[in-house]
Amino acid sequence: MNFKNIFLVGFRAVGKSTVAPIFAQKLGYELVEMDTMIQEKTGQSVAELTQNGTNWTKFRNIETEILTQLVKGQGRIVSCGGGCGVNDLTGKAQKKLLNSSDENLVVLLLANEQTIATRLRQNYEKLENQDQNHRQSLDGSQNDDINEKVAKDMEIYRLRLPLYRDLTKFYINSDQDIDLVVGEIMGLL
Repeated sequence: MNFKNIFLVGFRAVGKSTVAPIFAQKLGYELVEMDTMIQEKTGQSVAELTQNGTNWTKFRNIETEILTQLVKGQGRIVSCGGGCGVNDLTGKAQKKLLNSSDENLVVLLLANEQTIATRLRQNYEKLENQDQNHRQSLDGSQNDDINEKVAKDMEIYRLRLPLYRDLTKFYINSDQDIDLVVGEIMGLL
């Protein structure tokens, strides 16, 4: 079946931003990173929009506006933000949008907890070494300890996992080689 768009969903660090460009290139589709699109639309970073993770309302509303536009288009591989379709504020509306058409394919990327925790730790360490603003917390905490940030993120992952699984029937394990992940998604087409 030909799908108008393919939406990659899943938690932080499952590989959406790694898989999406490779997949987009293989299909000749436009690559869309939702978080980047939100930042371009607003001229603010995610940390600024969420007040360093303490207030996600504005971000989630903009995310929903953009998702509304994206589901109507075609020829796109969309790497959704980690909370798209599963967050407390707009998750139900986003889930409805993602599943509003059989012409769009929604694929959930999953990884085991150890893989996610390792990738999160590496991301936090990389940001710290680059002396950049730290990635916004999901729960608004201002803790600088990387292990505690990862532990908090993993708590949120465990809470969201059933919601992710409810978004789609198509799951792909991203613990494997990237070419295998892309190949499995190609097999769904």
